[in-house]
Amino acid sequence: MFSACMENVFIYGEKPQSFFNMLLFEDKGIQECFENALPLSPKQISVHRHTRQQAASVIAGLRLDPSSIVGISISLKDKGALDHIALATNKDDVHVIDANGPSSKKTDKQLFKILGSCTLAGFMMARIAIRLHHHFQQHVQGVDLSTTFFNSSEAAGHPSAVIRRSGLCQLTDTFPVDSLWHGNDTKHAVKKLCLRAWISAQVANHKESLPSLRGAKKVDTKVVQENILLCLGTLVKQNDILARAQPRVLKNEFDALKFNKQGNMVLHNSRFKTRVRLNKDRQSYVEVKNKDGSVFKGRTIGGEGKKTKISFGGALSKTKTPKSISVVGLEDPTAAEKAQESLLLMILQGHVNVLDAPFVRYLWFRSKQDTKLLRLKSARSESNHRSGPYVAHLNSSQGDVVEAMTSTTGSPVVVVHGPPGTGKTTTISSAAEMWLNVYHEPVWIIGHSNVCVKNIAEKLLQRKVDFKLIVSKEFYVEWHEHIYKEIEKYLIRTDRLPKDRVAVSRMIGGSTVILSTLALLSNPALDDNGTFTIVPVENLVVDEASQIDVFDYMRAKERIKLEKVDTIVHLVKNYYRSKNFCVITPYDPQRAAIQNALKGAELPWEQVFNVDSFQGNEADYVLISVVRSNHVGFLQSLQRMNVMLTRCRSGMVVVSRQSFLQGVAKKTLVGKLCASWVDQQRRGKAWVSATDILNTRVVLPGSAVKNKSEGLVSKMSKLAI
Repeated sequence: MFSACMENVFIYGEKPQSFFNMLLFEDKGIQECFENALPLSPKQISVHRHTRQQAASVIAGLRLDPSSIVGISISLKDKGALDHIALATNKDDVHVIDANGPSSKKTDKQLFKILGSCTLAGFMMARIAIRLHHHFQQHVQGVDLSTTFFNSSEAAGHPSAVIRRSGLCQLTDTFPVDSLWHGNDTKHAVKKLCLRAWISAQVANHKESLPSLRGAKKVDTKVVQENILLCLGTLVKQNDILARAQPRVLKNEFDALKFNKQGNMVLHNSRFKTRVRLNKDRQSYVEVKNKDGSVFKGRTIGGEGKKTKISFGGALSKTKTPKSISVVGLEDPTAAEKAQESLLLMILQGHVNVLDAPFVRYLWFRSKQDTKLLRLKSARSESNHRSGPYVAHLNSSQGDVVEAMTSTTGSPVVVVHGPPGTGKTTTISSAAEMWLNVYHEPVWIIGHSNVCVKNIAEKLLQRKVDFKLIVSKEFYVEWHEHIYKEIEKYLIRTDRLPKDRVAVSRMIGGSTVILSTLALLSNPALDDNGTFTIVPVENLVVDEASQIDVFDYMRAKERIKLEKVDTIVHLVKNYYRSKNFCVITPYDPQRAAIQNALKGAELPWEQVFNVDSFQGNEADYVLISVVRSNHVGFLQSLQRMNVMLTRCRSGMVVVSRQSFLQGVAKKTLVGKLCASWVDQQRRGKAWVSATDILNTRVVLPGSAVKNKSEGLVSKMSKLAI
């Protein structure tokens, strides 16, 4: 078996004469992963390490030629930069190149010239090629193993599926192999890098694979313009950062569990974000730990709403209550993620030219003609008499935006910026009215979050605009049905979308205003059933309510010490339980602690969020819990703080330690805001004690007694606790 044959693995140092033995599977966890998983039997894998400066001369010594097929893989650093390259031959040799360190453009060019003389083969080769070009500024060519053995109508395959389809071998367990490619699993990074390259070489050089490899369309960075490659390199790097930030182990929160007649566990999840999802691709497994220390692994076999069905093969005892339930691995890729990988591949294979898409060109790659077009001013003044009823309730700046959005003679792209509360959602709904009633043109309105799109739908309902909102079954059923009650008759669930065009047309009816999330817009089902033909994307509104920057997702390594949550509980109990309120905190563990405390006190707990999950939403009264720490952490992010501090309609309360906000956090946005409150309330009292909150001895925003100090902005109360 594969694990048994890995007893002689040599990793050579930078100098040929100084080498040391190091078992690739010296870690018991890795060895157990591959036990009975990959039945291949090399005598040994020799791993050679090289510096960037040495790489060209060493690889030249391999005497590669056009008939040579080399497996390739890359590894990344924590902040997304390229770390190592692994090249594997069919002789069970793996060469690991340090992508950093001193080098010259000449030696880099020599290395990639040598690699260009053979056939490189790797999984997700388009992504590898883009990252290599972005790092080395050298062109790369290779074969994508993820798609080579599948026809054009099939999606790219996971490595385990490719191994089976290529005829290399059959697998009894796919997870150990596929998890080698999981971006969020950084343990033993170099060893897994070597295995990825070695498996790529084994697949590519298998005798049954060779005909497919020889006839495959290659990925080639030369077919793409340099400015486009630069942009793609930046975007792919950002996506890689997000992939590495995803937790490898996600602890589930559940209310109850039981076993059905078939012996399968039926888990009742308590929170949407940490639910155990159905994983059809088996890129994850469910791990149950009992109080006696025993651990069991299972896989999801079904689920709907808050319930997930999990099979443990009869190994899990029904009489023991689990200490914890976690999901280990990755979720199945979304439709948007699959579409992105497919687009990258088609671009680098020369099938798609991104410059043919006007929207992409206008935003990133403008020509001189595009620039002139984007500077044109809108001119629909002749229709002002018809637009009157739809813009009469707007102020002058909002009216100008609507005119620019609906104009047919001005710039094809309109960028609208305004702080929270300036009426962007109102403006969008008015533009939709104009497209519907005046110009009779279809429009798609999309947002990054379901809550953001729902808010727009409610505004359209107020204006009596006919629309349809497409929402995923997974988000809607049992989890969020309550937030859609007012607009329920306008909803179309994804699982109820017909497959034929006639039925879709009947379901949409006369609606030409369609709302969805950005992710749902990438769902191939909408294209397959003719939705985009029935309601063409002639006008597209993207509501960028999310102000979270991609780099903010890089997780801090520090442990978060949770503050006591009693003050939040007392605030809700004594002041806000009957009001429209929410609680926001920067950190998810703090959110969980507050939510559990409110549950235990039998108080409203559903409106507790971390800042990321609350994007695009708002409430009358916002209670903000700021963790006390020796470091400011996420509070440094202006985007995140802007989201957190601008969600209230009537009043805001900040719960923190005075020493924290006036000390290490004084230069953060929340620290400066509270300092401003103190300066403006010299006659009053900006800081109050938790004891006064407990005994209801203070007047807070929205309390029965009028708070004369309210009014930092017309509707925002100034109070820090």
